[in-house]
Amino acid sequence: MLFSRSLRRFARSAGTPVLAAAVLIVIAGLGVLFHVHGQRVMEEQLKDQLRTTAAVAALQFNGAPLERIRGPRDMNSPLFRDIVARLRAIREQVPTIRFVYILRRTTDPLTLEFVADADALATPKEMDVNGNGVVDPDEEGSYPGDTYDISEVAALQSAAFREPTVDEDFTTDQWGTLMSGYAPVIGADGAVIATLGIDMTADAYLALAQRVFSPVSLGLVVAAGAFVSMFLLLSMRQRREEFRRQIERERNSLIDLALHQIGAPLTGLRWWLEILRERDKEGLCVVDGKNICNEMSDSVHRMAQIFQAMQEANRVQHIEVEYRAEDVTLRDVIMRAVADTEPELRAREQMLTLEIDPAGIVVHIDPKLIGGVVRELIDNASTYSPAKSRIVVRAKHHIGAVQIEVEDFGYGMNEQDRQRAFEKFARGADASKHKPAGNGLGLFVAKNIVEYAGGQIWIKSTEGKGTTVAFTLQV
Repeated sequence: MLFSRSLRRFARSAGTPVLAAAVLIVIAGLGVLFHVHGQRVMEEQLKDQLRTTAAVAALQFNGAPLERIRGPRDMNSPLFRDIVARLRAIREQVPTIRFVYILRRTTDPLTLEFVADADALATPKEMDVNGNGVVDPDEEGSYPGDTYDISEVAALQSAAFREPTVDEDFTTDQWGTLMSGYAPVIGADGAVIATLGIDMTADAYLALAQRVFSPVSLGLVVAAGAFVSMFLLLSMRQRREEFRRQIERERNSLIDLALHQIGAPLTGLRWWLEILRERDKEGLCVVDGKNICNEMSDSVHRMAQIFQAMQEANRVQHIEVEYRAEDVTLRDVIMRAVADTEPELRAREQMLTLEIDPAGIVVHIDPKLIGGVVRELIDNASTYSPAKSRIVVRAKHHIGAVQIEVEDFGYGMNEQDRQRAFEKFARGADASKHKPAGNGLGLFVAKNIVEYAGGQIWIKSTEGKGTTVAFTLQV
């Protein structure tokens, strides 16, 4: 009480200038906070675009053929020309991409070597970027076998060969300010063969951030007060939304290109495999005791699964999936999902327990899409748990909704992997050990379907003890 009276006396004696100064200081502080937060949001959007772009681009390459490119002598081969043409197509599809290349590991953990570069077959005129009539040393492309020192590039030392990732900071050189992203290139057997790198120009981002968050803008906030600060906040939000839409357009363009390039060859491969099998009277499919037609069929099947997952993820993200809700018994939906996963559970001798209370819960959902979510969660629980382990599927009423849980007692995940589990193309640090051909889209699709249905989904996990994935649906 005494402090309150003292404060009021001080305010009266100091007068309006002190109060005005205090208000302006508060507004200035808020302006600085919004300045820092806005720049961080835009930088994360740029990094997210890079991760997704690199992941989609890497799916356009089969790791096995890359093993045949070992040095400059291979540059005249049709295979190398095809790889370079694909890299150039990726760069042309997204205007902000400056460099695209593929690197593989060497015996030295701090040295990688180039497999291919989008500029490897460029003409002297194309390489002369500065227009001085001469191809300077720093304008030349990289060729197969050229080494690359990664002692100062942390992402390329490990993460780039495990999952889509980006450099933490921007780099600036004679070409401008760049941000680099990487994604692993997988072979038919699920092994990582190389990593695909993309260097994207960040000049537009920096210019936009400078316009939106300049000291002049912040000065106006202090000088003009709350009204101007609101105007600037609306302006910043609009510009961030414009930047986000630009990123989304470029990402969608690249995904459409990838789907087009993958879909047509897949159809052709299926047809030729069928023709080869029908005409295989002389045992052409058998080489050294192995049925190569079956191995080819397995590889095509895995590629088809990736293709379908990408299509589904693209449709779900843009609300192009038809959600056909109807009144169904939740137990029936869960039982169909369990039946679909039973062969895998039986092969791994895993025991699944159902706990549905009450058994006759009726929900208004799309049984096909929600059943797919349950099936994905059971499949993940089986994959990331040891053989002969136990899996529990629960369903129960929960505050005006139903809650479905899939619990396993398997390997669990660390906190970093748990936080990223629902991101597109996200895979845990040890995911390749248990599911080499995974694509990191399953939980992303599941989350979008659940949220589209009006529910929420989350993960609880303890490394080494197991994972529980739960989601809610409105009754």
